[in-house]
Amino acid sequence: SWKRPWYCAIIGIEVIDMRKLTLVSALFLLCAPAIVRADAAYVFIKGLDLMDAQKYDDGAAAFSAVLKEDSGNYGARLHLGIAYARMGKLDDSVQELEKAAQANPAGPAAYYVLGMVHEKRKDYAKAKSAWERFIGISGDAEKKKTATEHLKRIEKLISDQAASKKEVK
Repeated sequence: SWKRPWYCAIIGIEVIDMRKLTLVSALFLLCAPAIVRADAAYVFIKGLDLMDAQKYDDGAAAFSAVLKEDSGNYGARLHLGIAYARMGKLDDSVQELEKAAQANPAGPAAYYVLGMVHEKRKDYAKAKSAWERFIGISGDAEKKKTATEHLKRIEKLISDQAASKKEVK
């Protein structure tokens, strides 16, 4: 025997009327992507809460779950990179942050965090590039000032490294 779809009960359809069933089915199919996005939004917010609670592993898992549903989600990609950085997984962090920067080249946040992570990895050339990119696109004067301080320090480190290599030769 034929059973009515489960979602008919949600909106109170008890008697099978093919016109109503067709309409409800069509509405459900149209709304399904929105339901998935709403679930992803909830998981994303939960990930932010977990990060605030310094539960970086759980936060990373939440952001990864969002990315499984929406691989182009800039916020989830950015925060996954931040979670990895806080967990000390700097290579994974760079990988996610670079994907975030590619997804939203006009978004300064990924470049700011990339600058920090590259600095921590002592990859000063890439840190310099990230800081310069951030300064070029950011509208936040206070963060630009911080980025400029980082950039000056990096440029000095690069200069000192070049000078020490000349001395060794």
